[in-house]
Amino acid sequence: MGWTLRRVVSSLLTCALVLSLIGPASAALTDPQRARRAVGFIAPHQDKDGAFVVFSSIGSTADAVLAFVAAGVGARETRRALNYLEGQVVAGNVDTEGQQAKVVLAWTAAGRGARTLGDRNLVKELRNGYLDGLEHDVYDTALAVLAIHAAGAVVPSSAIDFLLSQQCGDGGWDFDSTDVDEGPHCVSDPTTDFFPSDTNTTALVVMALQAAPTVAGAPVPPGPFDFFDAIRDEKRGGWGYTWGFRKTDANSTGLVLQAYAAGGFTAPAGSRKALRQLQYGECGAFAFTFEGDAKGGPDLGATIGAVPGLLGRAFPYTGAVDAPAPDTPACA
Repeated sequence: MGWTLRRVVSSLLTCALVLSLIGPASAALTDPQRARRAVGFIAPHQDKDGAFVVFSSIGSTADAVLAFVAAGVGARETRRALNYLEGQVVAGNVDTEGQQAKVVLAWTAAGRGARTLGDRNLVKELRNGYLDGLEHDVYDTALAVLAIHAAGAVVPSSAIDFLLSQQCGDGGWDFDSTDVDEGPHCVSDPTTDFFPSDTNTTALVVMALQAAPTVAGAPVPPGPFDFFDAIRDEKRGGWGYTWGFRKTDANSTGLVLQAYAAGGFTAPAGSRKALRQLQYGECGAFAFTFEGDAKGGPDLGATIGAVPGLLGRAFPYTGAVDAPAPDTPACA
């Protein structure tokens, strides 16, 4: 055999060996392995002050902690993120209901008591918010119920009653609040009402009602899962945000998978696969959604949001983060 032919044969054998190691191994990744690789992508994006900046640095940092706890890795990053969140509380920057709820969820997920955080009792502040008679958004209320329950406090019955009263005719919930003249998707005037029923809010409400079902003496209504079935992306098998935006995205699909876990239901066939298909196996990142037939580029926010859903961890949850974030190759 000539040298050139031997080189070709050797190259083919080498390629076959590499493919046998990489291809099947990647295809056979378990969801916990995928989650750990995702954390390997998230960890290097932490700022020096401990924050993860996507849209809101406070909210995104809290979400990152929840991803670390779900995966059980990222110990150093979790400590730094919690220190950042505590510093923001002390500085008076955690000043909205949604931010307070997310910080409490992250704090309790990491096994820390949330009654006093930076000399403030965020749990008491959240509870008092439902005694003042002021209006609330559905989305923030669901987060608040989850946070109060996670902290071991009694959820105000008014918060649960509000959530139950806000269900849309299609079985879902919309972000803000429902008016009596709105249609089945909680839309009154399409030119002025930009919040129809959506998967993200509905998933959080399902988790909130499941977490504290005895407060109002009512179980989770069956309607939400009919809603998820109706709004599901028929092509990819996951979920987008709302009507007219039904293309599978990582954040929405992750939240809906959490809702199925909270309700004790098996996720529809192909839905978890749809989420897996948005991940870059080697570097661990998730794309937000598909661009045509290809997934989009690696996205930090999508990767953070995908981890709990990938693992079927419904809010609220706790866990130990006692291992470092894995080293993963940079995404091309």
